[in-house]
Amino acid sequence: MKHKLLYIMLILIFPLHASAQPGIRIGYTNSTHVLRTDQEKEKMSADGMTAGLTYDFRLHKDTYLRTGLMYGFQWYSDSYSQDVSLGPDKTSGINANEHLIEHNLHLPVFLRHEIEMIPQILSFTMSLGPTISYGLSSETEIAMFGALDAGFRYDNYNGNMEYTYFPYDDAVKEVMNEEFRKAAMLQKRIDLSMGGSIGLNIIRQIELEIGYDLGLMNRYRDQKDMFYRRNSFRFTLSYIF
Repeated sequence: MKHKLLYIMLILIFPLHASAQPGIRIGYTNSTHVLRTDQEKEKMSADGMTAGLTYDFRLHKDTYLRTGLMYGFQWYSDSYSQDVSLGPDKTSGINANEHLIEHNLHLPVFLRHEIEMIPQILSFTMSLGPTISYGLSSETEIAMFGALDAGFRYDNYNGNMEYTYFPYDDAVKEVMNEEFRKAAMLQKRIDLSMGGSIGLNIIRQIELEIGYDLGLMNRYRDQKDMFYRRNSFRFTLSYIF
């Protein structure tokens, strides 16, 4: 399934079209990961970068369809305390440091319009449209200390877990594995957002742009009482050929 999706993305990105105007883009992103339940709402901020190719197809005069293929990388770190069950009627308080690393491919499909301010020199641009994202990898690394010392890496897509530090016997590890399986929140690889941006096009080749994308999908699988989405601010620099 994931290979079919990549083929579809490539077909959408690289159609043969005489009026296609290619470009390259790099930029900084800051994403807000929002976890919401009926009782509370939690936010985590993630820094990142993006880079890739863009294609503009002229629709009418100064109106274009912009698509492309963008690679995105982001990370965040968080610290918190919680209670973990170590057996019947036995819990222990621990502190934890959490570190997330994600790699994604993004396919924007934006309607873009230019307003020329100084002929051939400076234009104001506006873009609006959806972005489809495909998760290449998403790994959370957690280090726990205090009443329990342990470290592990967790794959957010398939649930695979690897201990990086665990100085206890197999009986304790079995209990820990069971607790983590119960608490596991697997994520979807596919994400959908809707966003917009404004920018300046200089001498029709250099483009500075700021934008915001609002996550529309619940990134958790099979969750009805928890909603997890990703909203992103971006600042990009493009060179249009």
